[in-house]
Amino acid sequence: PVLHFVLLLVMFLPYELLVDAARLICSHSFALDIEPAMDQPYFARSLNDFWGRRWNLTASATLRDLIYCPIADGRLYGPAPGSGSKGPV
Repeated sequence: PVLHFVLLLVMFLPYELLVDAARLICSHSFALDIEPAMDQPYFARSLNDFWGRRWNLTASATLRDLIYCPIADGRLYGPAPGSGSKGPV
């Protein structure tokens, strides 16, 4: 278990430092407010908390906006044939 934790730190910390450095450079150079990519995933208390709320927030938001919301709103496939509706506007 200790070796797994050390391996996690060796893999995760350089990635987190690079992402934070890129955010800092972009925010100071171009006055952009970039959302964080992660929300301290090493403080997660469960797998659901880790995967759903803390790890890779950018990918989660992108998948939600591009896949989940259109399916949930019925915009991905349009109306059923013969329903009389013209489709998504």
